[in-house]
Amino acid sequence: MYRLNRSITKAPRLRERSRLTQVPQYNVKQGLTALPATGMVAKSRNHVTMMTGNPRYTGTAALLTAITAATDALETAIEVALGGGTIAFENKRMAYANVLGLLRELAWLVQDQAKGDKNAILSSGFGVRKKATPVGELPAPLSLNVRLTGVAGRVSLTWESVYGADLYHVYRSADGVKGWELCGVSTKGRRNIDGLISGQQYFFAVTAIGTAGESTFSDVAKAFAA
Repeated sequence: MYRLNRSITKAPRLRERSRLTQVPQYNVKQGLTALPATGMVAKSRNHVTMMTGNPRYTGTAALLTAITAATDALETAIEVALGGGTIAFENKRMAYANVLGLLRELAWLVQDQAKGDKNAILSSGFGVRKKATPVGELPAPLSLNVRLTGVAGRVSLTWESVYGADLYHVYRSADGVKGWELCGVSTKGRRNIDGLISGQQYFFAVTAIGTAGESTFSDVAKAFAA
């Protein structure tokens, strides 16, 4: 759990990064919307098959193992739910949501490591979509918020989406002034950050990435790990 410190400070500008970031030619198309449970199982199995041993990606073993276990659980829940019953249906719903969340994590990993390469994205089992039409330099994301979660070592960030943004980079700092490091990538106005240390204070900021490059930092939000 986390204690939220709601004080907001103004983040430094990314002078050395603005308009210099290479914008991906292609983004990941997750293809996870409105899938039936059996379709989710099939899609999940396909991603694991295509990502296992894939030389284009690193650090995927633990996530793929988690996806496999969650998919096994969903497949079992589907079979049990065929017999009917409120509890069985709820277990199936929860198992589905678990697989969905893990596949979204995988999509973020692919987006980050593929660097916009079409063939790299396709080799993961995800589809591709072309980058958005150029809209010029993007403003910094607004309304960055840190939400408490019930998962140890995790903080959930949300912010307002920026029109024309292909990606968002989430940065973390120990003091909110220097030492900013990339800790997450998202295509949506939200991102979970894991692996935080209990009792330690963290500062977060977000940038939007579009055709003209990377925006300046959003305002900074900070939180203490409980």
